[in-house]
Amino acid sequence: MKVLIVDDHIDNRMQLRAMLETRDFSVEEAVNGVQALDLARAEPPDLIISEILMPEMDGFTLCRVVKSIERLRQTPLIFYTAACHDKEEKKLGLALGASRYIHKPTEPMEFLRSIDEVIAEYHQEALPDSASRINTPLDFEVRHQELMARKLDKKIKDVDRLRMEQALILNSMVEGVLSLDMEGKHITANNMALRLLGYQIDELIGKDSHSLWHHTKADGSSYSRDECPIIMSLTNGTASEQIEELFWRKDGSSFPVKCSYTPLIQEGEIRGVVLIFRDMTELKKKDNALKQSTVLYHELLAHMSDGVAVYEAVDDGQDFVFLEFNQA
Repeated sequence: MKVLIVDDHIDNRMQLRAMLETRDFSVEEAVNGVQALDLARAEPPDLIISEILMPEMDGFTLCRVVKSIERLRQTPLIFYTAACHDKEEKKLGLALGASRYIHKPTEPMEFLRSIDEVIAEYHQEALPDSASRINTPLDFEVRHQELMARKLDKKIKDVDRLRMEQALILNSMVEGVLSLDMEGKHITANNMALRLLGYQIDELIGKDSHSLWHHTKADGSSYSRDECPIIMSLTNGTASEQIEELFWRKDGSSFPVKCSYTPLIQEGEIRGVVLIFRDMTELKKKDNALKQSTVLYHELLAHMSDGVAVYEAVDDGQDFVFLEFNQA
């Protein structure tokens, strides 16, 4: 049995394919309604499983066109979606001739059970008759536009809320976070990154990262883009954790950082890189102070006229091991 999956997200298509292939279904994939129609016209599938919100042609329009084509009219179509939020949306899909709505996410066994029921209805010729439910093309267009407007409004609100939540999380971090595009230009920066680098957000967005804060080595020599591992990760896709670098502030001063960077990969292609860094100035000061104290301690020990030995107890105090001693 041949099943056509229609979804613009590759992860969703892969998940559906994996579930369907456990039943030995033959699976074809389309990323939107236009591509799905081309495939269905060329070789009609036995079942169509479609998302609703997709670019170029959404699931409602796909269903309407499929049910208007004589050789595809009896093909069962299931909406597998997380985008159906009210009764009017469901009514429209069923009125167009969709066999069923399955809501994401669904347990594999429950999903396959629903597929079996739709296939059984198909063999019993119990599919919905869309012709008697949508009266005119105008009726569809009005209802469709109203629903799409509501969906778009909700999606915008959801995106705005998600962005606010992401910004809250990023700005609560004690590390600086930057994201760069494929040219190494800034896309986003959290509050800590701005504070550490000394820039305002509008002074970074769209500007080249390497020339602003990663241009010079500690010895004063130029740090070329070809040497920069952060820039190189945009072409080779490599990630790195906890590397030590030197960054430069807007005022021209430098500071040591420990940073990690990870390429942003979407559908197998590198889209940018995310950089997380921490100011190591205070830690370096403490480390240098400890080193100086150690040197001073050994100098004092060496010049003392009294004999000094440092040892620790072992074997529950039954024996002792010398750690160090001076010349005296």
